[in-house]
Amino acid sequence: MQAVRSGNGFRLQGDKAFVIDGHTADLLIVAARTAGTAGERDGLTLFLVDPKTKGIETERTAMVDAHNAARIKFDNVEVDADGVLGEVDQGYQLLEGVLNIGRGAVASEMVGLSEEVFGRTVGYLKERKQFGKAIGELPAPRCSRRCRRSMRVSRMPVRRWRLRRRAPVRPRRWRFRKACKCTAAWA
Repeated sequence: MQAVRSGNGFRLQGDKAFVIDGHTADLLIVAARTAGTAGERDGLTLFLVDPKTKGIETERTAMVDAHNAARIKFDNVEVDADGVLGEVDQGYQLLEGVLNIGRGAVASEMVGLSEEVFGRTVGYLKERKQFGKAIGELPAPRCSRRCRRSMRVSRMPVRRWRLRRRAPVRPRRWRFRKACKCTAAWA
């Protein structure tokens, strides 16, 4: 996204993808490069832009979760100098602080959702009956003695030993060990 000086303000050119709820926003905070090259911290400027401004095209995108996003295209959008947030070329510091707060909020949301899912799962394990017992009381699948022995041996040293001795690799044995490890995860 580029911003080029134009008269008393700037002209925005480019597009933004995955703008959360961008299709319903009353104002957009747009980060655009006014100097430097991509990847540099200096040279970003933040602009406050009305989404109804001429040259802005918004396309709603449905995401996998309950959120909506938008793809917003800027085609020579004129922004007045009053629309600059903070100082020109110094928008990264403001943006970094806001994004850190947002990351913390999303992480907290994910922890809360994980706790809720875990609580519901434990509740289901206690109430669901199978063979006359709650499924949480039933024994988990167990490994055979051969499987337990093979899990103690790391695969990498065995592979190195076979490569040094030029011994043939037995793919079926590896598949068996993988299957045992998957079953052992239930124990």
